[in-house]
Amino acid sequence: MKAIPLLRNILIHPITSARRIALSSLGRSFTVNARSSNSSVEEKYGAKLKKKLQENGLRNLGELKQLAQKKLEADRASQRKMYDDLIRKACEKSGIDPAKWIGPQKSPHSHCSTRPSSPIKPLDSILNVSKLASESAATITKLWTAYHLSMAQPPRLGAVIPIKTYQEMIRLAKNYPSFVLPLPKSSSAAGKTCVDPPMEMQYLQWDFTSSPLFSPPSASSAVEPTVVMYTPLAQYQLRQAFAQPNLILTHYTDLSESHGIVLMRGDITASKNEPGKGCLTVTEAQLLILRLQQFYYLSDANAASASLSKKRQALLRQFHETPDQFQITELLDLVQDI
Repeated sequence: MKAIPLLRNILIHPITSARRIALSSLGRSFTVNARSSNSSVEEKYGAKLKKKLQENGLRNLGELKQLAQKKLEADRASQRKMYDDLIRKACEKSGIDPAKWIGPQKSPHSHCSTRPSSPIKPLDSILNVSKLASESAATITKLWTAYHLSMAQPPRLGAVIPIKTYQEMIRLAKNYPSFVLPLPKSSSAAGKTCVDPPMEMQYLQWDFTSSPLFSPPSASSAVEPTVVMYTPLAQYQLRQAFAQPNLILTHYTDLSESHGIVLMRGDITASKNEPGKGCLTVTEAQLLILRLQQFYYLSDANAASASLSKKRQALLRQFHETPDQFQITELLDLVQDI
């Protein structure tokens, strides 16, 4: 398992006066040992498990796991139907045959079931990729955008990235696969607008790990699919690799060679406290995506943009190579233009 940088003493709480705080140094690398026996789980959560078993008329932890798996499979089937309905509506608006977009139905025992709780899905479970070869990049872009504009709870985001832009981003991401980004949080006081809103730091991680959810790239292709996860830094410090991301971006490269585009899908994690809502608003998720591009793509639109891009990438390198010198004030200064 690839080691993940250990973050120590870095803004355990949301920033209320961000410009006064410097980022502490990164610690040594470590590897998370995820092994856990049933006995240790039962010892730690014995009372809660016993109550859950009694509520469901079950005898042991194995039966509880089977019940949970059946519920997850039923939820997946319901979600699959919802996806197909959304695509049909998007196709009707655009005058395109839905049969070209709705992917084949998956067996409950297919590779998707290996990660039942993950929002990450293979592209061919969303679209019928094999039937898209004759479509233009413009048509695919139109449908992908229309699909992600459809209502969903929690909301989803979609974008189409030119292959050259994506390749530039993953080139940097391979060297610097993690970073921290400030996210402004709205005031909790109703009707009040903060001139200097509090910031919540988000820990960003790129994942290049091969997965059965993705079709492997062809032998002649160097374009890899990736996943980007955004996790509240305080949660990551507390739970590390087991922390729940707020936002997961999936980059599909199935059409990169044939059409020169990469399809991006953004899944906002559902809120536990507010059913039907996400842990982030759409605006917050869009801001995090824009800031990803700010630090991982070198813009050359004009001299000013190029200068800012170089400063941001220098800060990204500093975060990994000389973390003791990394300052929050510099980070905030370089994201003020959004």
